[in-house]
Amino acid sequence: MKILIFLAAWRRPEITEICFMGIDRLRKSGLYPIDTMCVISEKSMIPLCKKYNIDFVIHKNEPLGEKKNVGLNYAMLKSWDHLLEIGSDDILKTEILEAYRPYFEKGVELFGIKDLVFMNSENGECRRYKTNTVFGAGRVMKRSTIEQIAYGVDIIAKEGIICVGGTTGEGMPGFLKYDQAKELEGLGRVEITGQPRYKIWKDDIMKGLDNSSTFLFHKNLIGHKAVDTKEPLVIDIKSETNIWKFESEVGERYSLEKVMEGLSEDEKSALAILMKESHKKGIEKAVLR
Repeated sequence: MKILIFLAAWRRPEITEICFMGIDRLRKSGLYPIDTMCVISEKSMIPLCKKYNIDFVIHKNEPLGEKKNVGLNYAMLKSWDHLLEIGSDDILKTEILEAYRPYFEKGVELFGIKDLVFMNSENGECRRYKTNTVFGAGRVMKRSTIEQIAYGVDIIAKEGIICVGGTTGEGMPGFLKYDQAKELEGLGRVEITGQPRYKIWKDDIMKGLDNSSTFLFHKNLIGHKAVDTKEPLVIDIKSETNIWKFESEVGERYSLEKVMEGLSEDEKSALAILMKESHKKGIEKAVLR
């Protein structure tokens, strides 16, 4: 059984490198064979990908949905059984692979954690946040399910279309499973406007990608399984460039010492440097005001 870790990266190379260090630690654990696919938008990221043996493809950063779908299509050229999705600002504890083992073995189609830590890169403040659903960070999708529900073509509907997995109004663009689209094209009900491809996220969005992909699974009658863990096994590092900023009122306080448990010495050192540099920048900004 082989895992592919999938992510998109943009700016914040110092945080992305910490994420890559975490991937390197997971590989070295030997618990599972692990491959990677990172979608980057800056040539300056290439040396970092090569340093940590992270496979990559380059595509423009906006819209993010399109960027991730392009990366997915390159990922599907590789051989793997489960796609494990993270952000370039996420760290996974090694224990997550053991926590996921029963779900890998049972062939669960969509699952992930519901307990993670948000970490403020400026001062090391950590907040533990629990939900009743599944976070995008650390979420797993089964390959055979992606092949079943996410392979299709872009279309323009010539009349209102209602079918399993998709509804498209007359004159509106849509995305249908390939076999559905070919059948409807033969009936003169749609016009196919693109080449067959895999699509999990809406192409035109910058936010709400987790909800977008979850909706695809749900409308194909595939629910998600939330995995219980005693401690949070995913750390989401928040910086000033995040789409969603660190919020000190969200969740409950969590120990930075616990966050560091199980990380490599390289990861710990890099996090310490990151917080020190962020603190220094904060002082400089205050002086310049």
